[in-house]
Amino acid sequence: MFNQRSSLGVKASIIPLPLIIICAVLLSGLGASFSGLVQAEPSPQAGAFESRGLIFPDAILDIDEPDALPNAWQALNNDGLSGNVNAMVVYGDDLFVGGNFVSTGDGSITDLKYIARYDLNDGTWNTLPKGGLNGIVRSLALYGDDLYVGGLFTKTGDTLQDLSHIARYDITDKTWNELENGGLNGDVYAMTVSGDDLYMGGYFSETGDGSVYPMGKIVRYDITDGTWDKLANDGLNNAVLSLAVSGNDLYVSGNFSQTDDGIVTGLNRIARYDISGNTWIAMPNQGLNSAAMVLVLFGDDLYMVGAFTRTFEPDTDLYQIARYDTTNKNWHALPNNGLDGTFASGLILSGGDLYVGGDFSQTKDGTVPDLNKIARYNIAGKTWHALPNDGLDNWVYTFALSGDDLFVGGEFQATHDGALTELGHIARLTLKSGPKQLLSVTLEGSGSGKVTSVPAGINCGSDCSQNFNSGTVVTLKAVADPGSIFKGWSGDCSGKGDCQVTMDADKIVKAKFDTGLFIHLPAIFR
Repeated sequence: MFNQRSSLGVKASIIPLPLIIICAVLLSGLGASFSGLVQAEPSPQAGAFESRGLIFPDAILDIDEPDALPNAWQALNNDGLSGNVNAMVVYGDDLFVGGNFVSTGDGSITDLKYIARYDLNDGTWNTLPKGGLNGIVRSLALYGDDLYVGGLFTKTGDTLQDLSHIARYDITDKTWNELENGGLNGDVYAMTVSGDDLYMGGYFSETGDGSVYPMGKIVRYDITDGTWDKLANDGLNNAVLSLAVSGNDLYVSGNFSQTDDGIVTGLNRIARYDISGNTWIAMPNQGLNSAAMVLVLFGDDLYMVGAFTRTFEPDTDLYQIARYDTTNKNWHALPNNGLDGTFASGLILSGGDLYVGGDFSQTKDGTVPDLNKIARYNIAGKTWHALPNDGLDNWVYTFALSGDDLFVGGEFQATHDGALTELGHIARLTLKSGPKQLLSVTLEGSGSGKVTSVPAGINCGSDCSQNFNSGTVVTLKAVADPGSIFKGWSGDCSGKGDCQVTMDADKIVKAKFDTGLFIHLPAIFR
């Protein structure tokens, strides 16, 4: 069982904390000037405003609106972990955790080198084979029963197997697998799966063996045939830190300003990549003045958090969190002028709420206090809300959801008020259950495959139905078994891409797999 230490606590005096700055080199400003946009998205025009793009602040409503989701903190067993938590994903009843740790916080379980598995049923920490890894884990992504792991490592923890910054961990067989061409030659910061493609971003330039180059900090890996595909214009000219896919669009953020070949400029810290057209497209206002660390899609809106304070030009304030309307192609500042501090680094969507992590303590205008390192933003009400115990005592980097449990990872050791200590860089926030809606998945056709969900809950074959909180946006991913092909969705979804359903009622989704032959074409014909 989980460690049952928990507390709602009472407010206490603000504890002074050292300001910790990370990613200083990656997020440093660029001094170059840019001659103009290349393939810039059109900006809306109204009244006397210039046509370079408008900023629309979201309306500020009553900030005293009561919390819709009362919740409480709980520590994980063994005092959590011995070092920072950078990434987490949920697979069934397991929470996979990556970061800069080597043991549990109490030191009783060792050989958790940079990656660990936490059993959500019995509350136990488990080592991965071969002593884990030999370097920091930055990012995690799931594809069926495979866990893709990216980071600073080059081998397994026992140093016997080469992995080179990216690896595939087979969850069923419990084996580490090196990717083709010796992996990559630099750090992997971000990953996202779209169909059978795994997009990776970081600080690499070629495959580990040097045979596929230049990549320019971003690459597409075809999971089914194990091939690396470069993106157009040799990628980007500096680090890629976050990725998100919406249909045919790949949104990318980092410390870049243009493509690596210099042809497409005005891509300041954020850009859109047209997957089918293989083209880079600049965002309105020439992007942002610093990188976004996490990108999250909610319908037609792209939310992002990071070190930015404004668009690149004109000089319009955003302060570490922003909303970009992908349909109308304009930027929106969030209420209360966003957040204070220097950096927001974590973001996740739960129902109609965004949970935000970073180094902030309140809204930028100071009207909503006690948002120490973590806050809840209600999208419909456009309101900020403090969490129990006035939040946490140090940085929040990452989140993962499992049912009504929000797992939070970062640098923290305690709640901000000191009522709950020895958290060890990871904690569970229990969200009060609201109305539930049932999502049911059925598999059809002559072939076979699996359907999984984000948030976790659906893992069909074996688990094909799950209750989700009303309003939750659930993404379903279909992966065909060898010898089968995925033909598409029916019921409450259609098409062949990832299925996204909003749980405003019970939903039924059918996935069809047929037997058939795969024909893999070279990247040039795609």
